[in-house]
Formats: sequence, C-alpha cells, structure tokens
Amino acid sequence: MVHNKLYSGIMMLLLTGSLFSLTACDSENNDPPFKPDSDTLYQIGTLSGLYEAKYDGLITVNELRKYGDCGLGTFDKINGEMVVLNDTVYQCLWDGSVVVADAATTVPFADVTTFNGDLTFTVPACENMAQLTQALNEHVAPESIYVASLSGYFPLMKVRSELPQEKPYRPLVEVLKTDERVFNYTNVTGTVVALYTPESMASETGKGWHLHFISADRKQGGHVLQLSTSASVSVNLDSTPRFSMISTK
Repeated sequence: MVHNKLYSGIMMLLLTGSLFSLTACDSENNDPPFKPDSDTLYQIGTLSGLYEAKYDGLITVNELRKYGDCGLGTFDKINGEMVVLNDTVYQCLWDGSVVVADAATTVPFADVTTFNGDLTFTVPACENMAQLTQALNEHVAPESIYVASLSGYFPLMKVRSELPQEKPYRPLVEVLKTDERVFNYTNVTGTVVALYTPESMASETGKGWHLHFISADRKQGGHVLQLSTSASVSVNLDSTPRFSMISTK
C-alpha cells in the first residue's frame, strides 16, 4: 500500500511537471505578432555598410514587410534598387525591368515605415532635383525624419540601378563606376518614395533626401539621379520621429 501511494505521488509530480512544461511552451509559442510603430523608421543594415561593400542580405523581403509598407533600399549583392509602396516590395533591376521581389530574397539595407501621411501639399513645377528638395525642405524640421510619397507627372525622370555583384565585393564607389546602369524616362507618371534624414544620421542612412521612383504601370523605376516635376505633383508627407535598427539575432 505504501509503495502504491509513493508510486502514485511520483506519477502525479511527473504529470504536473509535464503539464507545466507544455503550458510554458504554449505560452512562448503564442506570443502576439510584432506590430510596428507607425511613427518609427525601421532600418536593416547601414548606408555606410553598403559603401564598405557589405552586400550580403541580412533578412528576407518577407521579414522586412513586417516592419512597414513604404520605404526604399536594395537587395542581396545589390541586385537592383528597392521601392516599397502600398505593402509591395518592387525590385528595379539593372536591365530596366521591374519585378515584385521574391519573399525569400534577402536584404542588406532598407528603410521602411508604416506610412500614415501627416501633411498633403502640391509642389510647384521644378526643373531639377535641387528645386524639388528645396520645396520639400520648407515642410520639414531639419533634425527630424520624414518619409514622403510624391505622385504625379514627371517630364524627366533619370534613375539608376546596378549589376549584381560577386565576391570578393568591391566598394560601392568602384561598383558604380563600372556597373551602374542609367535610364532616362520622359513624360512618365508614377510615384517617388522619398526619405529625409538629418545630418546626425549620415553614417546610418545618409543625410538629406534619398529618392526612389516607380512608374504607375510598375514597369520602370530605380534610384533617382535627376528629375523634373509638373505643378500637379502631390506630396504626402509622413513624420516619423523615432528610429529603430532591425535586429538580425
């Protein structure tokens, strides 16, 4: 009888421990999904890292999309320029074509946010990018972060992409001397995704305005080198006062 009671007690302890372990596992596995802060710019990698030839992807496109639905960046081996617009990640390739990026493609550098425009306005007709950025600067605080969406008709849109690289990687400055591909589009309608960051963030994101373009038909796009705008270009400006690096652990 004593042995039976002892055996029953041991079994009860084992079962209780197993149930506790299962409950703990279930609790860990049922953590709520990550919800990005719409007032935060999330970044993977750094711009200075790209200049130092750190071209290997750090997270997948699918993972990047968890952090925002609007932004810009590049892809593994700098295989094209990235435009993130309306929760779709576009890959603007070296041959001028544009594709929706594969979810498993990896990303060495990108900035994204959940776009929630705070201010809408129309810019005057601008003959070049310097005039456009001057017009945009009238609506930003110099030490803050902004993401903007500029939509409309562009008489000139000069963009670039680049050939994918192979190891050993060369510094970006050297790559652009030989492997940059430039495209001049005229009388095109589309959207510019623009990122503004202050000088204090130069090593992480660059400073000032960084622009990527995608056409309305999603067939043309890239990193903006030069442009002109019509007076009908509408700007939706999103203030993103916070900044967070995406962990790869």
